[in-house]
Amino acid sequence: MSLLSYDQFKKFDSATALSIIDAASPKRPAADSEGESTPASRPLSAEELNALLTPFDMKRLQSYCENMIEHHVIIDLVPILSVLFFSRKLGSECTLSAAQQAILLALGLQRKPVEALEGELGLTPSQVLALFAKIVRRIVKTLQDIQREGVGGDLPAEQEGVQRLGLAAQQSFRPVEQSVEEELRAEKRQERDDADEEMTEDKAKQRELLDSVDLAQ
Repeated sequence: MSLLSYDQFKKFDSATALSIIDAASPKRPAADSEGESTPASRPLSAEELNALLTPFDMKRLQSYCENMIEHHVIIDLVPILSVLFFSRKLGSECTLSAAQQAILLALGLQRKPVEALEGELGLTPSQVLALFAKIVRRIVKTLQDIQREGVGGDLPAEQEGVQRLGLAAQQSFRPVEQSVEEELRAEKRQERDDADEEMTEDKAKQRELLDSVDLAQ
């Protein structure tokens, strides 16, 4: 895949280059040293995707899928999409027709201009671009699914944290022993008791003062 963009390999027509890629790719799970079957290619993870494509890159791809920008604006990302597809990193559900694979290989791995495919595939540039748009939409949908799965994997831990927080809240906040009305009535009773006690103390002081006065004078 790396060699296809160099002059000698770039001369291959896209169909020939596609047959070479197809012949070199493993069709079955490979056996490891212990004889156990292992996957030929591990699917792309959300972390790996974030390392390859920035949020701005994904926004550009999404804008192209929505016909908001031309293919020239995302042409630098096509080699990355091509490597992911032909290295079987996008999973078995991301499939393309033979013509779509030839276009993706020519534009992404061989880095040919759109006009070069007119003679190779017998398609006009507008037809090539129409198929190319379908290719990008299919791949972008797969990439978005990978991102959603990565986000979904973090949700259980966050949900568990929310549950623990709710349990702590239940343990910290217990029902009050009396209602607001009962509390207000208790405060009023306490105020009356305090007032009565203060009045009693005042009367006692007045009596003590009177007793200390010498009435005989």
